[in-house]
Amino acid sequence: MRWKDTNDNDFVEFSEIYSETIPGSFAAPPTGTPQAVSPIFYNIPALFAEFTFHVVGDSAKCTDVLGTANVSWPFGKEGIARPEGKTDILLTGYEHSNGNLIPVGGPAINPIANEYNGYFRIFYSYIPHEIFTISCLGENKSISMDPDNYPSEDICIVYLGQHNNQNILLIWGYG
Repeated sequence: MRWKDTNDNDFVEFSEIYSETIPGSFAAPPTGTPQAVSPIFYNIPALFAEFTFHVVGDSAKCTDVLGTANVSWPFGKEGIARPEGKTDILLTGYEHSNGNLIPVGGPAINPIANEYNGYFRIFYSYIPHEIFTISCLGENKSISMDPDNYPSEDICIVYLGQHNNQNILLIWGYG
């Protein structure tokens, strides 16, 4: 996703947020135990209906915590329970290994996001004052921005995949 303050009012409005659609076919998620429901965005209500946890890093920024609230409202809209919120430290081993997870916040601040980035081959590169890029090597896709344009412009990755019989929705970005 990308958002940019095109009105130059120092405020990013809903109309200034858009999904960056990348044409082409997408690779299958990494191998693991097959799920009964396909890991596509249309199936999110079914994929995350039970035993689901939002996970932020223990030292998360307030924007990461607020991001979980922004992601939770569709669950209520679809009539399913909102995921329970946890930090990476409060997430139990059983929840970590068996729950459906929605890590919010980047790999620098959220070890759970960093772990699943590795499974899904998602990486970032950062050259201060030049470029910030998020890449998904498994799908040969990337998105970039000039970090000097932050906070009037920002990017994030929203990646849905499956790993070891778990549904994972990774959400993190630059800001």
